[in-house]
Amino acid sequence: MQVGGRKLWARVEDVPDLQRALGAEVPDWALERAGGAVKRKAAARSPLNDLLLRYARTHTTVTPQRVAQAFGLGAAVAEGALAELAGAGSLVDLGAAGWMEPTVLTRVRHRSLDRARAAVAPVPPAALQRLVLERAGLDEPGGGVDALAEALAALEGVWLPAGLWESVVLPARVVDYRPAMLDELIAAGEVVWQARPVSDAASRSGSARGRTGAEDVPAPGEIAFFPTDSALAPVAEETITPGEPEAAAGRETGVTGEELWRLVREGAATGRSFEPVRRALVPAAGTRTAPPSRRVRSRRGRRLMMGMPGSGEVTAAGRLSSVVTSTSSWVRLSRAPAGDEEQAIAQVESLLDRYGVVCRDLALAFSGVGGLGPLMPVLRRMEETGMVLRGSFIEGLGPAQFAERESVERLRSLSHGPAGAAETPVVLDLKDPACLVGRGVPWPEPVLPAGLGESAGGHGEETSGPPVRRQGASVIVLGGAPVLYASENLKVLISYTSAREELARALTALAADRQAMFARQGTAAIRRRTVVESLNGVTALEPTVSDLLRQAGFVRDPRGMRLAGGPSGATWR
Repeated sequence: MQVGGRKLWARVEDVPDLQRALGAEVPDWALERAGGAVKRKAAARSPLNDLLLRYARTHTTVTPQRVAQAFGLGAAVAEGALAELAGAGSLVDLGAAGWMEPTVLTRVRHRSLDRARAAVAPVPPAALQRLVLERAGLDEPGGGVDALAEALAALEGVWLPAGLWESVVLPARVVDYRPAMLDELIAAGEVVWQARPVSDAASRSGSARGRTGAEDVPAPGEIAFFPTDSALAPVAEETITPGEPEAAAGRETGVTGEELWRLVREGAATGRSFEPVRRALVPAAGTRTAPPSRRVRSRRGRRLMMGMPGSGEVTAAGRLSSVVTSTSSWVRLSRAPAGDEEQAIAQVESLLDRYGVVCRDLALAFSGVGGLGPLMPVLRRMEETGMVLRGSFIEGLGPAQFAERESVERLRSLSHGPAGAAETPVVLDLKDPACLVGRGVPWPEPVLPAGLGESAGGHGEETSGPPVRRQGASVIVLGGAPVLYASENLKVLISYTSAREELARALTALAADRQAMFARQGTAAIRRRTVVESLNGVTALEPTVSDLLRQAGFVRDPRGMRLAGGPSGATWR
């Protein structure tokens, strides 16, 4: 057949359409053999449009000029037919580039994304840790209520043990943090806090348990903060007034203190301040943890005085009343009105803001929705629209990683930027949301600088395997990499650097962090003794180890090297 001035071969079944669409001359025998084909074809579109659509399915972009040249048509005729197909949804209009068939466009997009993913070289995990510290403000903590507001917005929807917020997380991000600053934001209606049911919290985190002693008020298991304009935030409803037989109109009546506190712990109510949680976290008299064993005990007060009540004892009912009345008002909470898709979008945006990258490990640890699966539909759409990129951006975090283009560029710059001497050591609690060591940033092999502890032999048993993620345990990172691990009471230290100068800087930062914590705790820290007993299994009394600890501010103790602090943060020697 002659088509567009060229001799081409065609299937016999297509001869009628070619003749009607292009007016091409065809042999009579071909028309006779294809006589039934015309009746079998559906009349959904004209023969010319059907021919052009078949052409588009085997080419990337189609333009009127290419179609006119291929089939010997006028440019105006070809453009009109292509526009008609685009109007029917059979072609996608690409503007000046022309038109493209939808399935072809999908294949082109997928191949382009695969090529873009392959072109991105992964960076070390330390670069991700540096990015997270930078976004959390832990490299340069701010001050004032504005810094606190920014920190709470970044930690939107993060569930943490109730006692961790004001003891570790918020003071690490706001240098002059005071409880009144948090109460100010809550009372102004800018932030709402919600507790998670103890059973749910305990199932997710072994450390998030409330006390349930008979003489104590059970504390909430885990707590999260939400900006009140967030799609994830619970909605504050009617005011709850405990103990009032007749309350004003619009207020709920008949709620006892026990019922109110149960609603709070189940996440169904919240207060206009954080003071109730603080009071519930304070151990009641007589419910202190068992003291360590002693070899010398006083004999005074063990006989006749043992059965006499203390002058300042507070009953369980009195403690509950103190907790419930410590805030100006209580309100009932209901579930966020946003649908599942809107909440998934908010979760993705929150993870991207906080970590720069969304992957399986981070979503499982911090998303609160059960991992990456519920977020994948949103992430795929964001990738198709170009809002995020997909690839292996971080070594060891798998192929399903999503990040914004700006975050990828920042990760590259951090991986090649200055570290080590130019970085300031950062002390992180292992349960801080900004700590990725052990969940994204792997623990390296323990190592000591040359010449340190050689006279005492090799490593001890505590250096085998990764450290346990207990609340109160810390890691000091330098340049995004873990340099030193410290157990909750500093009894065990583990070094991960062979550079003596880096280890010395990490020990100094650890001592300063503990002194600042003692200063915040005030008189509660007077009797606390913090003694380092070993470093990578080497006794702290070994001369080279004790000299290094002494330079950081520790002093000799019968058990090791001690760091003791008073309420002012001064070291007692």
